[in-house]
Amino acid sequence: MVSELVPINLGRRFILVLHNSSYNSLPLPIFTRENYDFWNIKMKTYFMSQENSTVQQLRQLKKDQQKDAKALLSFQQALHDTIFPRIMGATTAKKAWNTLKEEFQGNVKAHAVKLQTLRRDFENIKMKGSETTQDYYAKLKEIVNQLRAYGAKY
Repeated sequence: MVSELVPINLGRRFILVLHNSSYNSLPLPIFTRENYDFWNIKMKTYFMSQENSTVQQLRQLKKDQQKDAKALLSFQQALHDTIFPRIMGATTAKKAWNTLKEEFQGNVKAHAVKLQTLRRDFENIKMKGSETTQDYYAKLKEIVNQLRAYGAKY
């Protein structure tokens, strides 16, 4: 199946439509600046009769936009009102996510510094004389969990 772009004259402007040449298609209705209503009906019928991948792409784009809007709405609903203003300008879920990620997790350099600090804390942790084994284990476990949250393998 070979596709080609076919220009369509819409009076003062042209549009390009993806046309599959493997189909025996009828010639396009020609608009001559008269009987616009007839031409409009004929063009709509023509487009409905064609298997147009452009229409399929537009439908898929709309579905993708709806999925993203649902994700963004869910994301917005999961934020407290004091945090929401930080992402209210985001138009996609990914932009909102990245905004919060950068603000609260930091950039790559800040991430590396945090990991280094946590590793140092892990290596230097010692049990105090007045500390119970459970308290010491809880502190150790907290550091390990933070390291894992930042991507370290412990």
